[in-house]
Amino acid sequence: MQSKTRAQFPVENSHEHLLKKMQQELDLIRTLEGSVVVLLSSNLLGQGDNKAGNILMEEFSHILSHMTEIISTLILINSAVFLATEGSEVAPFFRVIQEQGVEILCSDTSLSFYGLQERLQVGRKASMYTISSRLLQARWVISL
Repeated sequence: MQSKTRAQFPVENSHEHLLKKMQQELDLIRTLEGSVVVLLSSNLLGQGDNKAGNILMEEFSHILSHMTEIISTLILINSAVFLATEGSEVAPFFRVIQEQGVEILCSDTSLSFYGLQERLQVGRKASMYTISSRLLQARWVISL
């Protein structure tokens, strides 16, 4: 049996492969554009140490502020409403998200429960009816 030389093997152009992969990802983003609702139910991301959860939420919020083209609405319920109130370290990221055209809804019930009605800095108060409507109308919901 004769061994094959390098020239006999088809060589895939790595640049073409990378460009094809990037185009697939861009096509996916176009299908998602403006159709994702993100539902946050906690001021922390994940379970475990609160400090780690706080850091992770900050990182997540920062990343979201760079992906606003696919998000239509950001919904904050339960303790997540703390993220949109004065003193929140992620409120500046949420402000950028809102300025980019993403609707930010904060549960009025949650704001009342935590006594935060007057401390809301970004987004707007929303009833459970409005929140439910946005969730049911969304093509995709990401719940964290």
